[in-house]
Amino acid sequence: MPARSGRGSPARVAALLAGYGLLHSALASRRAEEITVRLIGRRARNGLYRPFYMVQALATSLALLRLLARLPDRTLYRVPRPWSWLLRLGQAAGVGLTVWAAGTVGFARISGAAPLARFLAGGPTPPEPEAQGPREGADGALLVNGPFRYTRHPANWGPIPVFWLFPRMTVNRLTLAALATAYLVLGSVHEETRLRAAYGQAYDRYRRDVPFLLPLPHVRSPASSGAGDAARGDTRAS
Repeated sequence: MPARSGRGSPARVAALLAGYGLLHSALASRRAEEITVRLIGRRARNGLYRPFYMVQALATSLALLRLLARLPDRTLYRVPRPWSWLLRLGQAAGVGLTVWAAGTVGFARISGAAPLARFLAGGPTPPEPEAQGPREGADGALLVNGPFRYTRHPANWGPIPVFWLFPRMTVNRLTLAALATAYLVLGSVHEETRLRAAYGQAYDRYRRDVPFLLPLPHVRSPASSGAGDAARGDTRAS
């Protein structure tokens, strides 16, 4: 939709995004897990919480976009065709990376459909993994596959070009891009802490093999390279 007249609303964008981030961080915290377990029990929590989290994430994301679209805004620049097509291609690549990461983890796992199905069938409902990334194999090595071979947080890297590569950049979009990027990077740092606590030396070996966020060329030591080759061999064998 056309940008409304004005100087933009960076403070309002920041406030909305801060509220959105605080809500999602609170719901993903261990404190929220403990409270939910006390209220409905561990089995119900493990089976129902992930689907609930994904539904509220979708609902609050749509609400956030709707509120942002109503704020006064100002165009900073507009990239004409055919150059704008390159920006759109970059955005599509970011979406593709996110979908690839979700498919590698498993759509049923990442959406919560798998634990929900087990709960409804009366079966056991183990807790979800520490983060949505490579799983630990039987021998203790991480099963590295798909985009996780190139970046440790592809699901967080994928949205970044979507935010930055709009052919028409406005004050509000620029504010959103900067704050969302910071949120995704900080979220990845937090995720690293949980993964290292969960997987220990196996995750340290993975960190030496694969870049943190940007899939840039990565120089590996001979020992690290051997560990990475072994992990990929485990993946192919699986």
